[in-house]
Amino acid sequence: LRYMLGVLFGKGVTQSALASENENLGDDAEPDDEDTGSKDFTPERDNPLSLANEDLPSSVGVSFLISKGASIKINCSAAQYLEGKKREWKRYPLEEKPITIKAEDTKERKLFEEKAELACTWRKVEGKHLVTVSLRNLQEGITIKPKSGKKIDWSMNLYQVAMSCTVVNGRLLPYGVKDPSKISIEEQIQELQFLEAPPYAVGHGASCNWNLKEKTVSIDYIPEEFVYRPTYDNLIIGSGNKEVPFENQDVFRLSFLSDDNNYPGMVPTALRDLCDFYEGWIGSFEDANLPSGYEGAREKLKERANHALDRMRSSIDLIESDGIAKTSFQLANKAMLRQMLQGELSETKRRDRENRNEPWPIPYDEENNPDSTGIPKDKFKWRPFQLAFILLVMSSLEDDDATGTQDLVDLIWFTTGGGKTEAYLLVAAYEMIRRRLAWGEKGFGTSIITRYTYRFLTADQFNRTAKLICALDILRRENVSLGIEPFSLGLWVGDGVTPNHLNSSSTKTLCALEMYRQMIQSSEPRKDSARFQITECPHCSTALIPATSAPKDAFGIHVNEGGMTVACPNEVCPFHESLPLSMVDDEMYKAPPTFIVAK
Repeated sequence: LRYMLGVLFGKGVTQSALASENENLGDDAEPDDEDTGSKDFTPERDNPLSLANEDLPSSVGVSFLISKGASIKINCSAAQYLEGKKREWKRYPLEEKPITIKAEDTKERKLFEEKAELACTWRKVEGKHLVTVSLRNLQEGITIKPKSGKKIDWSMNLYQVAMSCTVVNGRLLPYGVKDPSKISIEEQIQELQFLEAPPYAVGHGASCNWNLKEKTVSIDYIPEEFVYRPTYDNLIIGSGNKEVPFENQDVFRLSFLSDDNNYPGMVPTALRDLCDFYEGWIGSFEDANLPSGYEGAREKLKERANHALDRMRSSIDLIESDGIAKTSFQLANKAMLRQMLQGELSETKRRDRENRNEPWPIPYDEENNPDSTGIPKDKFKWRPFQLAFILLVMSSLEDDDATGTQDLVDLIWFTTGGGKTEAYLLVAAYEMIRRRLAWGEKGFGTSIITRYTYRFLTADQFNRTAKLICALDILRRENVSLGIEPFSLGLWVGDGVTPNHLNSSSTKTLCALEMYRQMIQSSEPRKDSARFQITECPHCSTALIPATSAPKDAFGIHVNEGGMTVACPNEVCPFHESLPLSMVDDEMYKAPPTFIVAK
């Protein structure tokens, strides 16, 4: 009977009571109510919702707003389980006839043969009624047995609890919509986001749902909602017959942006077309049919959008007037295109090998051509927000003081899988290239640090970023102006994920050299190499660590007293001699990577 949801526990059942029963701690686990030293929160008993937010709740409720004078019809149901022979539990449904409660009737009502209590609270709010309906389990959930002490009585719980409230002779009104004249501009902007879809109820101890046609609100332990996919690939101003689409789609193609022949003319012109369209969208704010009182919020949003527009146009000016900015932007797009081409080639190979039941990553002794020139380049496009983001920040990277953005934090707020990482990587590629072109050898060293809250996410981003670093380093080999020092990547997350030290002489924990020795001697080296965090070449997808025991030349990771090296075992891979990756703290302190992924 360990249900996770939809349960109202008997009174006195707390998380510690459950733990004490599991651990068989007897009387010491649950102090008396009079024991003021209890670590359990003991709420006031006269509040019908006082137990709603406990780990093991005894009550549930819902609040909603209705027109003055309206009544509500309440339906409640639940179930109990009673223990029979051989610890078999039988379900007994608990049903009640609908209860109609007139306005301002606060009488408490017993339900389910006095096992539960229904309470209704009415509050007057600007000529309306704010109603809170709650259902509370009245049964004692703890029994005391002579030998075993306090025990949870599971038969006193109410299961599959349901409660709905229907408005009678009145209207169900939006809940919590604020008067714009009484709130700040920032609060008005928050309200505008959901002005067309206001809430109609709020749950206590559960979520809630509502049906506007039937004027009904209900508690909902597992709420469901259909979330429409955002439309972010097409730019449109207006709606219906007045729709105006953005026509110059070349501006989003990476092949167009990465082609040096399209500068200084076609690329800046296309980017200005994009900004002009954005300006037209800002102008459409005036046509928005907003309720009275939100004029200040509209003006603030226009001000912010126009500031973003000015920053984007400043970046386009840079591309036109500054050779370093132009080349950095062009090469950054070229690097991103190359890493996308390699990613497409890798994914195609993976699917084909999986269909043939062949191992992945590709074993070192198999032929593996990393050439991606046969893949069409025009299919790779930026989403509008991705391109807009680099235009937004480029001029600030060049001169933060001149753009007046010292106090701004530029953040992409977008759905999972929408392309945030690629947008950030484009900016990172631009800055890594720009520093080398502008400052020469002084631009070497660490340029970018990204930090992630979860270690698993950090390791995942390390592998994604490694593809870009490989693409950048191939560009460096083709462009003398990018210097002799390789673009490099380091993973800096602590010894829980990667080794801090190279050898045992400097640490008591498992070091990189010991991990390497265990790995090459193992019958399943890939399982013993998790803390190296990378298992395949980010450029050609050849296995860096074999799945079974193999000779040393099958391994792409090597550690000795002098240091750690990573190299692709594939002889035709551009990174057969060395992959510019580092996962050991000692190594990164000696030679700081260009890009650091950290926790």
